[in-house]
Amino acid sequence: MAAAKGFVGKQKPIAIGSIILVVIAMTLIMTFGKTTGSIEKTTDKTSNNTSVSNTNTDNTTKLPSVTETTEVTNTQAPTENAIDYKVQSVIVIQGDRAMEIYSVAKKSLESYSEKINEFAKHLPHVNVYVLIAPTAMEFYGPETYRTGGHSQAKGISTVYTALSGDNVKSVNAYDEIAKHTGEYIYFRTDHHWTARGAYYAYRAFSKVAGFEPTKLEDHETGRIDGFVGSMYTYTHADVLKENPDYVEYFKPISECEGMIYTDATMTSGRPLKIISETVSGSNKYLCFVEGDNPVEKITSANKNGKKIAIVKESYGNAFAPFLIDNYEEVYILDPRKGNVNLKSFVKDNGITDVLFLNYPFAPSNPTYKSALVEMLK
Repeated sequence: MAAAKGFVGKQKPIAIGSIILVVIAMTLIMTFGKTTGSIEKTTDKTSNNTSVSNTNTDNTTKLPSVTETTEVTNTQAPTENAIDYKVQSVIVIQGDRAMEIYSVAKKSLESYSEKINEFAKHLPHVNVYVLIAPTAMEFYGPETYRTGGHSQAKGISTVYTALSGDNVKSVNAYDEIAKHTGEYIYFRTDHHWTARGAYYAYRAFSKVAGFEPTKLEDHETGRIDGFVGSMYTYTHADVLKENPDYVEYFKPISECEGMIYTDATMTSGRPLKIISETVSGSNKYLCFVEGDNPVEKITSANKNGKKIAIVKESYGNAFAPFLIDNYEEVYILDPRKGNVNLKSFVKDNGITDVLFLNYPFAPSNPTYKSALVEMLK
């Protein structure tokens, strides 16, 4: 498996690019009004100067693991017309769905992997996993923004190819997610995946980590209606407001309890609500582990000696609850929220596995990069 992170400051997305090439009968360049919030661009300068093709002749991209090569196929949007869309700053609005524009930033992606490689060298007996989670654009967006320099499969492959070390493994969540594009795996008004989408990434992780995943139907489930997320916040597009999402959740099967802490000492904290069945504010994604916090610790009834630390931004929030049924302890760390020395933290708490889980924008975001580098010193 491969784990990696995506950056979302306080659940806000990061986007790249501001121009769209629309092919109809002729080439039109469509530009719409600016978004209401600022979005950090994540492209390397060198990648802006690189000419790339907007088509992929064999429609496939290699997504290698550290130990093996897995073929990943760029999947055409199953239900939406790739021509019928518009661009508002760095966001594509297509039907009732809005998605961030991604661009491959090769230098930043390779640097991200190099930092993880160096970290893993100091902890040779710890399993280190990297999982980069694709976004909705990769499966539902216009072909122009799923191929060439905008291909997330290519970006993920760049990260995984640069990983090295006997204890470092990549997770191909891409292929598992691609099998379920007909399901509700991404929000339409928000940049996150749903809990169902995160579950399929968890299944991909289980194959690499060597445990049996739970069945989705075995979890107690529920939903929170009326979620209009980050994509509406940035665009104020009426079509998003008029077609809200809902948040589906799946409770852990195992008995468990959690705490939220302000720092790595974990000396003072408060109880963590792992799944919130109601969320009072507009950001219903806070349903999962109460959003982004410096350090969270969840202890389960599974006395198997396995302990995992997830290093993540908000994409990891919907994913983390599934691990509770396979680990005795689950630690959730957000580099942006507190200064934790990860090497010391892993040793002090007897952690056996470390999972770097991000969405594709995280490795190139200056804020996230800086925080991760500090954590990995």
